[in-house]
Amino acid sequence: MKIQSFNPANGELIHTFTYESSSEVEAKVDKAFGYKRRPLESLIESLRALKSDLLSFQKSLAETITGEMGKPIVQAEAEIKKCLILCDYYMENSAEHLKDQPLQGNFDNSFISHQPLGVILGIMPWNFPAWQVLRFAVPTILSGNSILLKHAENVQQTANQLEKLIQKHFGNDLYQNLRTSIEQTEAMIKDPRIRGVSLTGSTRAGKRVAALAGAALKPCVLELGGSDPYLVLDGVDVKKAAMTIAKGRFMNAGQSCISPKRILVEKPAYAEFEEHMLNEISKLELAQPTLKTTRLGPIAREDLLLNLDRQVKASIEQGAICKTGGRRAEGAGFYYEPTLLTQVQPDMVAFREELFGPVAVMVEIENIEQGLEFANNCEFGLGAAVFAPPDKVDLATQIARDKLDAGCCFVNDFVKSDPAFPFGGTKQSGYGRELAKQGLLAFTNAKTVAIRSAMGI
Repeated sequence: MKIQSFNPANGELIHTFTYESSSEVEAKVDKAFGYKRRPLESLIESLRALKSDLLSFQKSLAETITGEMGKPIVQAEAEIKKCLILCDYYMENSAEHLKDQPLQGNFDNSFISHQPLGVILGIMPWNFPAWQVLRFAVPTILSGNSILLKHAENVQQTANQLEKLIQKHFGNDLYQNLRTSIEQTEAMIKDPRIRGVSLTGSTRAGKRVAALAGAALKPCVLELGGSDPYLVLDGVDVKKAAMTIAKGRFMNAGQSCISPKRILVEKPAYAEFEEHMLNEISKLELAQPTLKTTRLGPIAREDLLLNLDRQVKASIEQGAICKTGGRRAEGAGFYYEPTLLTQVQPDMVAFREELFGPVAVMVEIENIEQGLEFANNCEFGLGAAVFAPPDKVDLATQIARDKLDAGCCFVNDFVKSDPAFPFGGTKQSGYGRELAKQGLLAFTNAKTVAIRSAMGI
């Protein structure tokens, strides 16, 4: 069987790969299982060298990302820069995060020691093809595990470049790429040599992985879909709020699990906010992603574009108002016009489903109570945000802390991942956490050690 990848900017076939045979997969699992643990100091030195290489190959890696999934080149370069920041964070903090934790108890000495589980399978998405891999791989490697990595089928060239860079500094038994079918991947999850699974992907895929891993009694980290609500409170600087939210929504052509999906605006601010959103969208011009000036490129795949178009059309039929866009752009490639849907209601497709593309959705709310009802009326719980004027920041903080059912809640900014912040969701957005200390410990055994200096009777 073959894996085909198409250039999103023109629809042309750019490369073909084949799935690996069962014997090839078995050899990789054996090699990963035979990995000999290295001291943390040695791993950190390898990470330091990897960071240097990432910096050197930033341009070529960004160009590969742009060619495979259509991300504007400036945003692809920014993705690599974020990976460098990730390396810095774990070089500086891993020793502290992984050190033994003393315990209080009736022993002469007792502590928790974090021990690696072994071989961890990573199943990664295409939308941030370098960042998603490294934010999983770096902490998992530093905590002492080896990795088998199944990347998305449409970013296999990026996967190969990352494998070469990582193997150069860490060895080919610690990190290996996989090109496996769904059936092969499921068999690996069942394999007792695989001790944990990390998936970033759809909720449907997450449920399947969780079922298989649960049956085998092995841990998972699942970062799944999102339909992030953004509450815009009356009295906020509407122009600045619209600029910030539009930036978050249309970055990476709207193909981000934590971008603003449902913008819930209090009634007194609604009309003005809509005006500013339209102004921000009018500045977006579909263009070749290879150009430095491009802010909005194509959708990554044609099937994704067609599904987005279905969702928009269905929402309009249900009564949503399309203020701009709302259709596939003419010409070659997988381009979709930047779109604003207003007067969206909770029973509409645009409210109930995740829109993975350059479509902003506005919902008018009577008050904060209704806004919270609408915000939490969703199967997802990944990110959320509140935009408030200075005199309501304390209220916004309370809303973010206590009222919004999500894993990440921001005030007066769009949700973003940061190496120092634990990242993950709740409800149908998954469970477990990546990044920060939590990501470093995700695939470790928290082993209790208790010592008596001498035996008593």
